[in-house]
Amino acid sequence: MWEPGEPLAVLDDLTPLALHRGNVDAGSQARLLDYLTNVTARLPLPETTLPLFLHLHVEVPRDRNILHGYPLEPFLAALFGGRWFDGYRFSLVVGTKGTGPASRLTIGRASESSARTKSDGLRSTPRSAPGSPEWIEELRRGIARKASIPLPEGPVHLTLHLRCPPKLNWISLWKPAVDALGPLLGYDRSGDPHSPRSDLLTHVEFHRQTAEDLGNSVELQYAWRPVPQNSS
Repeated sequence: MWEPGEPLAVLDDLTPLALHRGNVDAGSQARLLDYLTNVTARLPLPETTLPLFLHLHVEVPRDRNILHGYPLEPFLAALFGGRWFDGYRFSLVVGTKGTGPASRLTIGRASESSARTKSDGLRSTPRSAPGSPEWIEELRRGIARKASIPLPEGPVHLTLHLRCPPKLNWISLWKPAVDALGPLLGYDRSGDPHSPRSDLLTHVEFHRQTAEDLGNSVELQYAWRPVPQNSS
């Protein structure tokens, strides 16, 4: 596991935008492109071979409910890709949201952590191809055995440790891994078993550890805990 170490660059003046999947209008695409171009130009990656962390805090308008909308994974995933930040340089990516403080993006050195927090969780190495619908379903069934009924509606902190081959694009696994959380978080109005209430996640941490011994498989370790609403 990792923890944020020395901050190397901070960007305060930003309004985060989320990655839109599926059919997106040209205006939304243009706004996202402008946002990412601006962020990556103003916050170049440090010249170091050491593992990095990224923390994005998303400020939600005070008249909005942070548990309805603003799922964190799309805000984080938007920052990575061939033209943006190089995901392979990061060992820890954190997303948080709340009605305060103001949005902020921080990049720094990641430090190995020996700390362990007590929480519920699941360790799994699905047999299916990473990211496939079958892979998601294996994870969903494992979580269902750990969480037979969804948590009461409220803020949830999620930590996800992915142990994976060095060349695997771990960013691409975030959404499938979150999509498996329906038994824990409940489902949105679509009724899709792979569409959980991911907007209940007010703090998410994605940890990456590379491993040569897994072949093409990925080992995942989930840890989650509900938190009091005023602590989200």
